[in-house]
Amino acid sequence: FEGASPDGEVIFAEKSRPAQVFVDGVKFDIERKKSKGNPDAKVDPRGSWSVVLTVGGRTLNRTWTIKGTPGNYAGTAETQAGLVSFVSVKLAGDEMTVVLPGQGGRPSQEIVVIIKADVFEGSGDTPGGGSLAVKGSRVSGPEGGAL
Repeated sequence: FEGASPDGEVIFAEKSRPAQVFVDGVKFDIERKKSKGNPDAKVDPRGSWSVVLTVGGRTLNRTWTIKGTPGNYAGTAETQAGLVSFVSVKLAGDEMTVVLPGQGGRPSQEIVVIIKADVFEGSGDTPGGGSLAVKGSRVSGPEGGAL
């Protein structure tokens, strides 16, 4: 387990992650998600963002709003179905991961972007198994000034 103490006593610590799993004696390694961004960067994701999603050759213009404080971000996204709240908004360095709720029987959708000042760029998987590209630019904010 990743996150175990050097002496191996703390197996199920809060941040522990399995490195491999055995099913009927067959070993399966767990792929670790690699960060695409700079974990030491300091960015502020808060504000209103003009977002351009490219999915299967189609371009969609949307608005995202991010609010909150470090470790406790939240926000909303304009979608085809209307305004929805993100399931989660996580920031690690300059990498922001947002999760859109599932809609119409489809699973939730994770999008990862790298923020550089007032712009971001990233990607995600569509519920149908495809991929999407996303670019954004901050149009206002961050609300509340510096953190």
